[in-house]
Amino acid sequence: MWFRRLTLGLLLAMARPAGAALPDPTETERDPLIDRIARGVDYEASVRRFGELLRARDRVQATSEAARQKEAATVAQARASREALRATLDGHLSRGCRLVAEPREAPFSKHAWDELWIDWGKVIRREDVKIPGDNALADDRTVRMIEVAGRRRNYRIADEKRQLALAAGDLAVVCATRDADHDPAHRRMLETIEGASVEDRLPAAWRGIEHHGPLVARVRELPHIANKARWNPVHVTENDLWWAIHDAKWRYSDRDVVTFARVASALAGGLYEMEAEDGVIWLMEVPASVDARALVVGKGVWAVLRDARFDRVRKKLLLTAVDLEASYFVAAGAPVR
Repeated sequence: MWFRRLTLGLLLAMARPAGAALPDPTETERDPLIDRIARGVDYEASVRRFGELLRARDRVQATSEAARQKEAATVAQARASREALRATLDGHLSRGCRLVAEPREAPFSKHAWDELWIDWGKVIRREDVKIPGDNALADDRTVRMIEVAGRRRNYRIADEKRQLALAAGDLAVVCATRDADHDPAHRRMLETIEGASVEDRLPAAWRGIEHHGPLVARVRELPHIANKARWNPVHVTENDLWWAIHDAKWRYSDRDVVTFARVASALAGGLYEMEAEDGVIWLMEVPASVDARALVVGKGVWAVLRDARFDRVRKKLLLTAVDLEASYFVAAGAPVR
């Protein structure tokens, strides 16, 4: 008898409280079952059927402790997957940099002095340079200087913490502003607060260093965005997609776009759920003519996309893929700075 009382108590505890969400179809059968169990009518069969209903509901909504634990584990796994993806070279550069097939054609915004666009080229010199101390009591110190000959311009980088494993002849990806000193007033303001900059103490041959950014990484081959010139896509970031979804407005109707996104799930008919910022979902349609081998649920993919529209039925942003690739950057073991 005590077992039956315990079972009944658990069943009543699971009952839907007043004011809760509308019942699902299983609830129409649930309440009569509870009544039958309470009265001891066909008890064993009723308990068994109730368990089946609970498992069916768990597939839609986590109601049991086991289902809630499974749901929490799934959420944690997805979060870890996103963090791991962002730590990759592709993930890091896709968020902190804007890509273009030809760096010399990077469409810098007129007033965006801190806007970072991709460039790449060989390291043409590396030198350890001795500079005077910050003041009369400070010791002199040595700063490693690196110069990269990019397609857009040259980049002189002060690697003060020696984080960059770059040597002369290495191929490097650089994300930097339009000019080395695009906002001199801002730099002078910082010098007033923090003291003289490293640049002011460098030999003349090393003046003109990067102050905003840059992101730098050693790579084994040219970034694969260079192979996408036939589409010449505009780079849209996770944040750009988030705002497009938030505002239900698409700003790039006359251009193909490229983005790096996590594949959330594979649906039927060549449709995929993709993630924007904060895990917001948009949909990607992949025609049979497009090689989809790069699409792996939980992994990232670079996608060249077109034909953006807002699906009124699904209430989602929908884009069509024309090119898919798992990675645009083949790292050579150096960290991104």
